[in-house]
Amino acid sequence: MLPDLGSWIAARETSMPFVLVLADHTGGEISLWDSGLPQPASTTTVEGDELEHVHKVHDNVGWAAFRMQQTTDNVWRHNADKVAEEVTRLVRDHGHELVLVGGDPTTVGRLREKLAGQPVEVVELASGQRATDGGDQARDDAIRSALMDLVVRHRTALVRRLEEAWGRGERAATGVRDVADAFVTGRVETLLIDPGALAGRMLDPADHPGLTFGEAPVSGPVEAGEALIAAAVLTDAEVYVLPASLLGDAPVAALLRWA
Repeated sequence: MLPDLGSWIAARETSMPFVLVLADHTGGEISLWDSGLPQPASTTTVEGDELEHVHKVHDNVGWAAFRMQQTTDNVWRHNADKVAEEVTRLVRDHGHELVLVGGDPTTVGRLREKLAGQPVEVVELASGQRATDGGDQARDDAIRSALMDLVVRHRTALVRRLEEAWGRGERAATGVRDVADAFVTGRVETLLIDPGALAGRMLDPADHPGLTFGEAPVSGPVEAGEALIAAAVLTDAEVYVLPASLLGDAPVAALLRWA
């Protein structure tokens, strides 16, 4: 009996872990989120240093004023760097790959610079301040918009890769039978499924000699969706949900590791 993971895969795609950073010249608040949950898993506050120097001198005449402004610029950079160091630590410890950043434009720009070498995608929010800037609603709307843009971009990239593979006539499999055969040879890199379109489709492992599902005992035909997802888990293939209309009107397709 194979586990039914189709619903879990679909739910997982609507849940996206991310780091939320709201920063200004005085420091920042860093929280770890899962988009499927209403509250952050944890929140860390980074307090900046030399807060007496965070405000620029408006009367910028004279050498003393220039020196004070230079000091303020240095404090801003230093405090932004402290926030970036904490974000880097959290990313390293928790494995998040997405960082959403909002706050003062100068600080946000410095954070983007400092995080450029990290294995994360940094997205600047359209709105989001530590202090009230229209309430939490504006910040929450900006977060939802950023996450939706990322989902759309990722799915668009998958569809583009699939269409390019079809155009070259290689490195793609379409339909239950072809995808199952690709799993036999370990070629599936990314499995693309439409759980609704796959419902009721059956797959007989006997028709695909060498197709295995780990330690799960299987005899006779099984649900195709369950079988293909189990094969993906066993071979470390990625799994994503897309509508059949984007899969050549097939319930399943796959991007292959080699032709």
